Order: sequence, then structure tokens, then C-alpha cells
Amino acid sequence: MTPGAMTRGKRPASPEADAPRLLVVEDDAIVRRFIAAALTRAGYNVRAAADGQSALVELLGWRPDVVLLDLIMPRMNGWEFARACNELAERRPRIIVISALGTGTLEAAREIGAWHVLPKPFDLDDLLSVLEVVTTVRAA
Repeated sequence: MTPGAMTRGKRPASPEADAPRLLVVEDDAIVRRFIAAALTRAGYNVRAAADGQSALVELLGWRPDVVLLDLIMPRMNGWEFARACNELAERRPRIIVISALGTGTLEAAREIGAWHVLPKPFDLDDLLSVLEVVTTVRAA
């Protein structure tokens, strides 16, 4: 993480009820906890899920504004989650794909209607910049 990572787009120290809701869907526990902790420190309201099935529960009960979605996961992968999300959600959250698929990532993201793609490994500053834009567009 770079020194400016936690200052760009910094929100209030404790997430307010009106802070953008972010759902991190990532099967790697270390990566999931890192992203969730960093975004919470940046002032976002964050929840996390280890797979698409767990994420659907969060989607229906909590209604996130943005989903940070890994594609390759057990039980329910990113494609399956995105399909279910389209069918079940009254207001579909913006999806940002975070994946190590390489050249197939962009095509996969288009398939599911993702707003943006960040290939793994990614820079936290890049993620914060994308979130700034995505959450501003959603709020407008």
C-alpha cells in the first residue's frame, strides 16, 4: 500500500448511515479482510462474503451500493452471483470485478455488466479512485 492510499477520497473516520455500502466478495480470507479493513478505514460501510452464495444473503438483506467481486470462487462463482443479482435485486448494485483471470478478465466483466475491472494484484489507490467515481455516480 502506498502512503497516499488512505488519504485519497478519505471519508469520516466512522462510517455514517449514509456512507456508501460496499460488499467485498472474495474467497481468499486474507485478501477479503485486507480490502474490508482498508475500505472501512477509508470511511466506507463495508461487509464481506467468502462466496457468491453468502453474498446473495447480504445483497438481499443489506442492499449494497457497490459489490467488489472476485470471479473464481467455490459454491457460487462471480458469474452465477451476477446472474442471481440481476434476477433478485430491486436495485442492482454497481459491480467492480477484482480478478486474477488475466486477459479474460475484461471479457468476463463485460459478460456480467461490471462497471469496472481491477486485475489482481491491484493498487489500493486505484481501488479508492474507482470507488470515488462509482459511489459519486450512484449518489447523483
